[in-house]
Amino acid sequence: MKIIDFHVHIYPEAVAGKVAAAIGLPEEANHPERVIASGILAAQKAAGISLSVNLPVATKAEHVAGTNAFAKTVPEGIISFAALHPDTPNKREVLRRIKADGFKGVKFHPEFQSFRLDDPRMTEAWETMSDLGLIAVFHAGGDRSFEPPFKTTPADFREFAKRYPKLKIVAAHMGGYQMWYQTETDLAGQADLYLDTSWLLFHCDPKQAVRMIRKHGADKVLFATDSPWREPTDDVKAFLALALTDEERELVLHKNAERLLGLC
Repeated sequence: MKIIDFHVHIYPEAVAGKVAAAIGLPEEANHPERVIASGILAAQKAAGISLSVNLPVATKAEHVAGTNAFAKTVPEGIISFAALHPDTPNKREVLRRIKADGFKGVKFHPEFQSFRLDDPRMTEAWETMSDLGLIAVFHAGGDRSFEPPFKTTPADFREFAKRYPKLKIVAAHMGGYQMWYQTETDLAGQADLYLDTSWLLFHCDPKQAVRMIRKHGADKVLFATDSPWREPTDDVKAFLALALTDEERELVLHKNAERLLGLC
């Protein structure tokens, strides 16, 4: 079965060691080759994944241009999104350039970038991305590098999607990392946005995962691993073990991503 991984991270070789040591789990810190493009492609191949989506994050406004220049260099087998920061000046013009450069969307991380979904600094970005048809992918919920209270919750994404009905939204980690019950009660099936499965499959009861996928709609869920911080082969096996129908599996594994990315 065809598989698209909608959530991976690739770093330049020059900073791979530093990134792996600072952000990764202990085993990744000893293997910085896992966080560069060749490492992602090797893990992708081992898991039977045919295409991955790279999601870069700019932690400072001055990093946006360099991050996006690097994102243009990803090899075949990977599609890269672009980066934008809340303090980026002239967001409308930067986003128009991102669109012209062929990027499908932009990744945001409210914790690392220190903003909330209703931050007035971002209004221009949400309106422009809505007009341009760019996809906004968000880290959602908690993060192991930060302490609560966190910047986003599943309920926040529900209300955000209602405020920007034209914006194509993907809330990673099933709408809220380690906030699965809140996703089930406050978000699933209540907003027109996509959720991705990264980190869900090993931190959530499989029966609850199936309930959330079906409540939200299998046509609005994207398979994702967060590689290299997760091992793709493990996530593929865990997903295929869920009690879903073949039609639901195909939607989550590749059909939804193909539709969202305009590949079909």
